[in-house]
Amino acid sequence: MDTTFLHTHLEDSQTQLNDIKLSTTDDLSVDITYETADSWSKMSLSHFQVGDYTAALDARQKAVEIYRLLTARQPELFEANLARELLGLSKDLAGVGRMEEAYSASEESRIIYMHIVGSSIDYSRLHKATGPCKSMRAKSKVRYSLYLLGIVWDLMELPK
Repeated sequence: MDTTFLHTHLEDSQTQLNDIKLSTTDDLSVDITYETADSWSKMSLSHFQVGDYTAALDARQKAVEIYRLLTARQPELFEANLARELLGLSKDLAGVGRMEEAYSASEESRIIYMHIVGSSIDYSRLHKATGPCKSMRAKSKVRYSLYLLGIVWDLMELPK
């Protein structure tokens, strides 16, 4: 597979995105937007697909930082995006061997997803759905957290 085009595209996109300076202070010199966060997220995926896991992690961390800022301003609009990016961050962290941080990111993602669906699910259905979790306790923390996240997604699909 010829990856020349993809590498050229990645370099061009990276140059544009590197011009954006991120800061978690209230004195932001750049307009923090969904589009910027989405661009970093797509950049992360592109780097991951070509095997550049360190660059994928760097881009994902920037996407998460922007989504944190957006979620702080408008949680109802960006909370799910933050949860999705945290799950991606977990994957990227695990890809470079940072398992404890990967677990923390996946747990934060799970908590946000549980918060999002918390008011719309019947907890008796949640208990039934999590019954098989006992056998998963021996698995790694990251796999267990991802397993729980899968249950959340299944619950979101259930008819009300």
